[in-house]
Amino acid sequence: MKEQSKMQREFNMQINRQIIVYQNIIEGFNTVIPVLGKFSNKVINVRFVNALKEANTVNGIIFSIEDGKFLKVSQMTNKSYTSPITQRHVYLDNARYLQLVISDVGRLQLNETLDNLHDSVYQLNVYINHCMKEIDTYDQFENDLTALIQCIKNFEEKHSITIRDFHLSLKYYFKKF
Repeated sequence: MKEQSKMQREFNMQINRQIIVYQNIIEGFNTVIPVLGKFSNKVINVRFVNALKEANTVNGIIFSIEDGKFLKVSQMTNKSYTSPITQRHVYLDNARYLQLVISDVGRLQLNETLDNLHDSVYQLNVYINHCMKEIDTYDQFENDLTALIQCIKNFEEKHSITIRDFHLSLKYYFKKF
């Protein structure tokens, strides 16, 4: 098996860490379900957030209410890492919002809110699967990128900057009309 490049190791590290964060957020969403049931047709306030905190078993997950109608689920323990290539901090996407469906009289609508929660979990699972496929196709990406760079170099060697600039400027000019 071919040894991974630095870029591939960095990519795999970032994607694998992002997958862990999303899996933890899904676990956080699963914590929300029974608490939502207890607050069905009730006003959402600080008691709701306190109930979520008490029910939470996922390390690093925190809950907050924003604008009175969004539940923010944040993964705080795995939200960043230090890049082995650049030695800089890389921040990951570490939060998702659940839209709480609130009635005209300010009470939680359980079924509609659960539909939103299931949609959010589904989207996170789709993204996790997408990320896993991206890891599997990285070698092909590097091969295609190398071929593209070589093609560009061949094109630049074959055609002077004069004709390339002339062609591109005219193409831009005619696209405006």
